[in-house]
Amino acid sequence: MSISKKYNVFALKQFLFLMLFAFPVLPLKFSNSILIAFCVLVLFLILNEKPKLVFSDYKFYLLFVALFMPYLIEYLMHHNDKGMQLEIEKKLLFCVAPVFFYLNSLLSKKPEIKTAIWIYILSISILSVISVFYLLANTLLFSEVGYQNGAFELRTVFENFSGLHPTYYGLFSITASLWIIYYFQYYSKKYKILLVI
Repeated sequence: MSISKKYNVFALKQFLFLMLFAFPVLPLKFSNSILIAFCVLVLFLILNEKPKLVFSDYKFYLLFVALFMPYLIEYLMHHNDKGMQLEIEKKLLFCVAPVFFYLNSLLSKKPEIKTAIWIYILSISILSVISVFYLLANTLLFSEVGYQNGAFELRTVFENFSGLHPTYYGLFSITASLWIIYYFQYYSKKYKILLVI
């Protein structure tokens, strides 16, 4: 019996893969710990199975990583800066995950993509609802102060609470919305109403 079967590595890898898509509502350090564990398992299985790497595909995924290289360089230049350390922790998942998702897709047992998408949509939805209620509780949504200087106060409170920069949140929520629209025809009438809300 192989180590993979004996310790059910595939099931653990699949679980970690799904958990990665819940990152919007998970604490930052917990998300990064899940990512590190997932990467280690993928590397272990890649070395075990030795699948054929298609370099043209790999180059495409490396483009995602290249977008975050300036942050890595800035962090290395100012590694004692607490603010920079937090920024690099926030971006670690987006920097490394695309390449390891690609490597994961080459393995014999394919990841459960549809379930991952549903977890992502649910996570973004939960984050949206609790963030709006948090801003309401702080009366920032109806305060002029929150909207002065380019809504700086509102954005700062949102980022501190959610752990996501508003620009990233916007991109993630648009992605979730597009996935909802793509699968919309498969939903029941009641579920469609809930998703629109």
